[in-house]
Amino acid sequence: MIYRLTPLVITIFVLVTLLSSCNNGNKKQKRNSLSELKIEQYLQAPKEKYKPADLKGKAIVLEFWATWCAPCVSMMPHLNSLSRKFEKENIVFISVTNESSEKVEHFLKRNQINGWIGLDTNNSVFRAFEIGYIPQTVLIFPNGKLAAKTKASEVTEDMLNDLLEGSEILLNKKETIRKSTNSKVKEEESKPSFYRINIDTTSRKYGLQRVGKTVLISEAITVKDYLAKAFEVEPYQVLGHDSLLNLGLEVDISTPGMSEDKFREVLINSLKNALFLDIDKSRRNFQAFILTSPNKAVNGLREEKLNVSHASSSKGVFAASSSSIRTLINQVYETTDKIVIDETNLNQRYSWALTYDTLNVLSVFDSLESNLGLKVEKKKRKLDALIVTD
Repeated sequence: MIYRLTPLVITIFVLVTLLSSCNNGNKKQKRNSLSELKIEQYLQAPKEKYKPADLKGKAIVLEFWATWCAPCVSMMPHLNSLSRKFEKENIVFISVTNESSEKVEHFLKRNQINGWIGLDTNNSVFRAFEIGYIPQTVLIFPNGKLAAKTKASEVTEDMLNDLLEGSEILLNKKETIRKSTNSKVKEEESKPSFYRINIDTTSRKYGLQRVGKTVLISEAITVKDYLAKAFEVEPYQVLGHDSLLNLGLEVDISTPGMSEDKFREVLINSLKNALFLDIDKSRRNFQAFILTSPNKAVNGLREEKLNVSHASSSKGVFAASSSSIRTLINQVYETTDKIVIDETNLNQRYSWALTYDTLNVLSVFDSLESNLGLKVEKKKRKLDALIVTD
C-alpha cells in the first residue's frame, strides 16, 4: 500500500520576531606540536607530571576521548592491541580526556586502557590541538612536530613504524562530511522565528533531527517514532501495519511561544490530516524485560550531576554521562528492539560504559546484570497502546 500526502498539507508562516547574531572574535592560531602537550596529571604513567620537553625524542599517539563516548570506548581494544605490539619501541600512547581522575578511575575498574592517561580538565590541550569532536587521534613525530590527525581505526602498524622513523604519514584522503544537530540548531536560530508546519514523505533512513518543547525538525523520522513523540509514549506502544508505521517522513514543525500541550496537539492533528489516520487508545498485554535494582545497588553506575548530559552508542558499546536510567533504557531498546520497562526506582543521574557481544545483541541484558548490577526479568505487563489505522 502506498501512502501519499494530501495537498492539504499545511504551511503556516507567522512572523514572530527577528533574531540577531554576533560576530566571533578572531581565532588564535595553534601550533599543534609537542610543546602544546601540557597535561595537568597523568594516570598509569611512571610519574604524574611530565613537561612536554620530557617527552621529546619519543613518538606519541594522542587519543582524545571521554568515558561517555561510545565510539571512543569501541576503539580501545584496537589501540590496546597496538600498544602491546609496540611496548618495546620508543613510542608512547596517551589517552587524553577532560574528565576528572575520579570519573576515569571508576571507568577503569571495568574497562582497560593500555598506556598513559592524560587529564586535561581545563581543555587547554583540546584547544591547542583544535579538537572539535571525539574520538580523534593525533600523531606526533619524535622530533616533536605534528605528523597527522586521524581516527584510531585508521592507525596501523605500518603507520606507527613510519611515525617512529619520521617518515611522511599517508592517510586515507577520503573526506567525511560531518553534520551535527548543533549546526542545524544554530542555522535555525539565525533565521526569523515562524510558525511552520510542513510534513512530507521521504525515502531517507537517516538524517539530522532537532527536538524541543515546541520544535520537531527531522530529515527522516518514521510514523511510529513521530507518534511516540507526539503522544509521549514508547515506540513499541504504537501499533498498526508495518507499512504505515515504518513510512518515512520529513518534518519541519515549529510553533514558538505555544504551550507544550498545544504543540503536541499540532503534531497529532497535522499527521492525522496528512495521512487520514485514525488513532485509538487501548490496553494491551506486552512481553517485556523488567529492569530492577535490588536494594538500589548501582555497582557499575556512577552517580553524577553535571550541567550537561552526554549519551552515545556504537557497535558493542553504550556510554553516557550524567544521564537518567531512561536514557539507558532507550539505548537498550534501540539495539535489541525489545520492550524494556524501568522499575529500578533509580531517580538520579549516572554515568556508565557498557559493552556487549555484537553477535548476540541480547547479551546486553547479561551485561546489565554483570556490569551494572541491575536485575533483568522477562514478564508480561499491561500497558496503554495506540492503535493506528488509515
